[in-house]
Amino acid sequence: METTEKKVSHTPGPWTVARTTTHGMEISGSEWRRFARVYVRFEGDDEDSQVGLANAKLIAAAPELLEALKQLIRDSETILDPLDVEELSQPVYSALAEGIKISKQAIKKATL
Repeated sequence: METTEKKVSHTPGPWTVARTTTHGMEISGSEWRRFARVYVRFEGDDEDSQVGLANAKLIAAAPELLEALKQLIRDSETILDPLDVEELSQPVYSALAEGIKISKQAIKKATL
């Protein structure tokens, strides 16, 4: 199976989230500070949007999520490579193969 390894083309993790204004939070990395802003409160709102806060946390977790997905693909391919369909039930084999395919598509979408 093909690998998904690419040279890192994003700010290395870990990324952090910090409140910068009443309405926003900024995402920073160790090599590039404040490279993204997420609005968590709209003009006139008294409280932060839970969706906005969740978006900020998801963005900040991106480097760790990417590495975890790459590791999962590597491990899955290592398990599947020496096996054939007869050694695993067809549904299990198909589910793992489909999971690898979807994971590679997500990585491609997220990387250059």
